[in-house]
This record gives sequence, C-alpha cells and structure tokens, in this order.
Amino acid sequence: PKAVETSFGDAGAAIAERFAREGAFVYVTDINGETAAGTVARIKSAGGDGASATVDVLPPFAGG
Repeated sequence: PKAVETSFGDAGAAIAERFAREGAFVYVTDINGETAAGTVARIKSAGGDGASATVDVLPPFAGG
C-alpha cells in the first residue's frame, strides 16, 4: 500500500487527488479538519481511498 501525507489548502488537495488517481492511499492533514475531510470525500467519491486528520504543524510562537 502507498501512502502520502499532504496539507496546504487547495494545492495540497490537488496533489492528494492526483496521487489517489494514481492508486495511492492518501492521508490528508490540515489545520481545518473539515477541509481535510472534504478532500478525502472527493477522493473517495472518485473511487480512491484515504483518511484525514486535523493537524497544526506551526510551532506555538508562529501564531498557529
């Protein structure tokens, strides 16, 4: 099984969707869990597979 982790809004979603079309299981992360889940829903509706999680990768001092 293949796995890809991605984030970063629209650009990350496009990358995740492309990897899913190529057969990868895609693990989508974003600071907004609903955004990540929406990307996975689109992937699954197109026949791909994946999972999502809410992740904040900014250090505390960066305002995240």
